[in-house]
Amino acid sequence: MATASYSEHWRNLRRIGAVEIFSAHRLNSFSSVRRDEIRRLIVRLSTTSSDEFAKVEMRSMLSHITFNNIIRMVAGKRYYGNGAEDDDSEAKKQLIAEAMSSLSAGNVVDYLPFLRWVTNFEKRIKKLAGRLDEFFQGLVDEKRAAKEKGNTMIDHLLSLQESQPEYYTDRIIKGTILSLILAGTDTSALTLEWALSSLLNHPEIMNKARDEIDSKVGSKRLVEESDISNLPYLQNIVSETLRLYPVGPLMVPHVASEDCKVGGYDMPRGTTLLVNVWAIHKDPRLWDDPTIFKPERFEKEGEAHKLMAFGLGRRACPGSGLAQRLVSLTLGSLIQCFEWKRIGEEEVDMSEGGGVTMPKAKPLVAMCRARASLVGGYDMPRGTILLTNMWAIHRHLQRWDDPTSFKPERFEKEGKAHKLMPFGLGRRAACPAISWPLIGHLYLLKPPLHRTFLSLSQSIGNAPIFHLYLGNRLVYVITSRSIAEECFTENDVILANRPTFIVSKHVGYNATHLLAASYGDHWRNLRRIAAVEIFSTHRLNTFLYIRKDEIRQLILRLSRGSLHGFVEVEMKSLLANLASNNIIRMLAGKRYYGDDNNDEAKLVRQLVSEVVTSAGAGNPADYLSVVRWVTNYEKRIKNLGNRFDAFLQRLIDEKRAEKEKGQTMLDHLLSLQETQPEYYTDVIIKGIMLTLIVAGTDTSAVTLEWAMSNLLNHPEILKKARIEIDDKIGLDRLVDEPDIVNLPYLQNIVSETLRLYPAVPLLLPHVASEDCKVGGYDVPSGTMVLINAWAMHRDPKLWEDPEMFKPERFEKEGEAEKLMPFGMGRRACPGAGLAQRLVSLALGTLVQCFEWERVSEELVDMTEDKGATLPKAMPLRTMCKARPIVGKLI
Repeated sequence: MATASYSEHWRNLRRIGAVEIFSAHRLNSFSSVRRDEIRRLIVRLSTTSSDEFAKVEMRSMLSHITFNNIIRMVAGKRYYGNGAEDDDSEAKKQLIAEAMSSLSAGNVVDYLPFLRWVTNFEKRIKKLAGRLDEFFQGLVDEKRAAKEKGNTMIDHLLSLQESQPEYYTDRIIKGTILSLILAGTDTSALTLEWALSSLLNHPEIMNKARDEIDSKVGSKRLVEESDISNLPYLQNIVSETLRLYPVGPLMVPHVASEDCKVGGYDMPRGTTLLVNVWAIHKDPRLWDDPTIFKPERFEKEGEAHKLMAFGLGRRACPGSGLAQRLVSLTLGSLIQCFEWKRIGEEEVDMSEGGGVTMPKAKPLVAMCRARASLVGGYDMPRGTILLTNMWAIHRHLQRWDDPTSFKPERFEKEGKAHKLMPFGLGRRAACPAISWPLIGHLYLLKPPLHRTFLSLSQSIGNAPIFHLYLGNRLVYVITSRSIAEECFTENDVILANRPTFIVSKHVGYNATHLLAASYGDHWRNLRRIAAVEIFSTHRLNTFLYIRKDEIRQLILRLSRGSLHGFVEVEMKSLLANLASNNIIRMLAGKRYYGDDNNDEAKLVRQLVSEVVTSAGAGNPADYLSVVRWVTNYEKRIKNLGNRFDAFLQRLIDEKRAEKEKGQTMLDHLLSLQETQPEYYTDVIIKGIMLTLIVAGTDTSAVTLEWAMSNLLNHPEILKKARIEIDDKIGLDRLVDEPDIVNLPYLQNIVSETLRLYPAVPLLLPHVASEDCKVGGYDVPSGTMVLINAWAMHRDPKLWEDPEMFKPERFEKEGEAEKLMPFGMGRRACPGAGLAQRLVSLALGTLVQCFEWERVSEELVDMTEDKGATLPKAMPLRTMCKARPIVGKLI
């Protein structure tokens, strides 16, 4: 990737890098590796510095942590420290070092061909390439021979090789490994060494960083990756290090593919371009005191944009996100866990050595001492008996006020109940109530479930995770965002399965469609089809005309009676029609609402309504066989499945019978069926259609109805949104999809709606495929995990005024990242992009084209109804009047 010529091949490599390797999801899945390597480094340092300052040589330690981090991500192997799996680790490191030293743009042999004949440089490089290829091929062959697939990058690339062998050859995979190892090891280690050296020469900066970490993170736990965004001074230290000591001071060379002009000068085709980032980062015209280490400079808005440590443009380093995560977390942990000082009075030597990655001339040697509050402890030999004096803990002065007094009021303070341990501290999360024989906790399940689960959490001291038994099925309910992140990063693969409910069995083609399929090759194929053939940017852009036309049809219908004054309208059905028509037209090119298909339109709406009301995790029949025998629930679901299947098959048969092929998704899937009939069966196609219709209609309509209801209850927000649209779009045209990025307040309204009213409040259930730990608790294989996104979106520890509708909260950077209305991890909703496009464009157009008022002085009723998709209990009725733009344009 780093050296390929710009072409279709490079674009494919870049896509692999962006989607398969360096995406946020993929980086999150390896957060446990980064955390484990950092913990090992801390343990290693603490063994020599627990009581007093000890001398440590940091270059090798930092080199080991970065090398182990990359190799574990790539192949799941450690080469340094405890748990190392190769006796030849130093030779492997030397191999990488040789490759790095050969990459420079300053090799004379590259410019004078005759030197290749009189020196052995090219021969040496060929030999080096052979050794590298042997090393990488060995990693690939080991993974290919493994009986069980892991979660490493090679495992993932080999699974892609199975589905696309013509592209994902061993050569491509080895090239990807090469790019990762060469670009990701030495660079991060050197950045850390320069950062720590700079801090040792500026102890006041080190102290300021430690104070920030202590105040934001505390002394009860180690700094985590999720904390970094709340540690701006630490981020500024990393930025200042990258400014003064960019790991690629001349970047990677570029070559002009045709004649062009740069800075007003002619640059002929074939010219090599070197960018001296090191000089740019020390330019006094750009920076005050450019040679001084001053992290505070980045407190000024816009300063970070001057940095180009990772390059610029399409050939910029795709792994910058990984590098910054590892460097920030490692540096923060070293500052938090240890006191540091120079060996003598003299400052650390900051001379630069030679090489493409600008190492320090002299390896860093420093004095460090473990901080007692975080690092240290006592040896506990195997076989030691541990007794816990709970009586004393419950009377400890530092844990309790007036510990010997009987004061029930003390437990009114949030979190106090968590200090109790009368029944011990086991590995299973708390349980809020007694489990009854046979039915378990099913008696507790009262709709709406998300509110019931939050109440149960509050009843046991706002427990972030608790367990229930639904029948004999163990269920963990999670109300903490940090624990949810842990589920879908460290345990993402383990928790990627779905339970098989009666609905997914009889309606979802025996749980073989995208939403309900078990995690495996079949699901991965479905996910690839969704990502490439259905929800890709190209495919969504292709159907933009449908979204625009359906929104125009809605405006036309609303304007019929409202051109001359306010009229009362019922919005629920209109918004449902919009969402349904949009999906069905994308799928099959048919409109069911607003045309003459009334009977079939009613059928479709009834089918979707029945599926949505029957779905979810709260049906007793899914947990108790006896319920299936004494009720007609399963019989009713079978009938629903047969009716839905007949409708979908009819759409397929109609498309297959058409003489001319269209541009619908169904046309496209049928063309794939012609080339791959063994995979694209009618059942697979109907499963994809089912997923689109069920997941893409009710959810978008419900979100739009909640958004409009909130705007009617907050007319000042509605007015502010309209002013933004009028200012940015004007009165001569309707808002268009490309405009949405320039309407931040409208986007904030959509985000705030999804926060307060996530379309699927409990997301979709997950099942553990093997034993794992979540939040420190054991989760046995087969456990069902429910994520209460609704509760997380109203958590006062995450949000200010969590019950209030305040779109302005998303003006603060990073707030939108707290949302998870579409899930997280590999089972997140693949159609999130389509949903956000439709909701944003429809809402923006309704705000632009009409004035809106409530039917009466009373606020719109915001009561929730039962259902898997959080509908409003009372359908929205409102008064609307067309603005002049409607008569002018429609």
